[in-house]
Amino acid sequence: MDREQAGYVSGNPARVKILNLIASRREALTAEQVRKSVRLPTPTVERTLNEMAVRGLVALSKGGYTITELGERISGELRGMQ
Repeated sequence: MDREQAGYVSGNPARVKILNLIASRREALTAEQVRKSVRLPTPTVERTLNEMAVRGLVALSKGGYTITELGERISGELRGMQ
């Protein structure tokens, strides 16, 4: 499963940016905070965050998006490949 998820994330630079940003923060980030940080269009950020939540890479709570264990592993694997 990790390989499939790593392929999903690494197949799109926007996904890599968003996952790495969320993984680097301890606090939850709103979609707007993510958009401002990665400088991508709102629809791209919202679609990507929703897809990542469905895949279990990030979790949505009242405060915003946080990294999951799976997301942390994938982010670490991708950083190790750079």
